Amino acid sequence: AVSAPLVQARQSLVVNAGWTWKSAAAVDYYYGVKDLYRPDAGFNPFIKLSYALPLSERWTLTAFVHYEYLDGAIVDSPIVTGREVVTAFAGFNFKVL
Repeated sequence: AVSAPLVQARQSLVVNAGWTWKSAAAVDYYYGVKDLYRPDAGFNPFIKLSYALPLSERWTLTAFVHYEYLDGAIVDSPIVTGREVVTAFAGFNFKVL
């Protein structure tokens, strides 16, 4: 993956892009169907946009949106209905030390 900061001030906005490789064993564990579908390994390209805003010395607001395009080895599984996965998260980080 590669990463590039878009905003670097008190707040930060970072974009990441790359590929996630999943072994045939991992793809089979999650997407295989016994006696019906045994997949190969796969590469999933992704892009992620992350945001962070410090609210105090200990608290930071963080959020991200992650888009992943699934490899054919996953999409061909009978338990998968789409080719794309979008994940979003927003929350707070608390620094203990």
